[in-house]
Amino acid sequence: MDLSTRKDNSLSVSFSEDGLRWTDPIPTLAPDKASGWEDWVNRNCVLKIGDAYKMWYTGQAHGNSYIGVAESRDGHTFHRVSSAPALCPETGFEGASVMNPCVLFENGRYRMWYSAGETYEPNVLCYAESPDGIHWEKSPLNPIFEKNPAKE
Repeated sequence: MDLSTRKDNSLSVSFSEDGLRWTDPIPTLAPDKASGWEDWVNRNCVLKIGDAYKMWYTGQAHGNSYIGVAESRDGHTFHRVSSAPALCPETGFEGASVMNPCVLFENGRYRMWYSAGETYEPNVLCYAESPDGIHWEKSPLNPIFEKNPAKE
């Protein structure tokens, strides 16, 4: 299970044989405060594709959130693919944040669903595709789901 470890603003992995008892979290990726966009990292998604592990994660700093990409050979030690985020907020409905990546790999393409809008309580869901898991094209149909203000 991949998880956010809030005490050190990092990402970790934990293992279980039965789904009930879990190992202590093992750190997989710490924030890179020098980046300017990830004072803390959280909310990740990890896939094993072939013999490599790929991670998409949320980096947060200065009230904004971004999505970064990291890779690993062993699933424990991840290295960033780039010092820049793979996905940034760019539209009005994305507000200051893109976060919570959920990625699938199907038929040679990466498909990502992500939340956007408010930094701590995102209010839209969006979709993007990629040929390599690093360079993303956001759907022109975004947002694919919006919070209904009439139901609040």
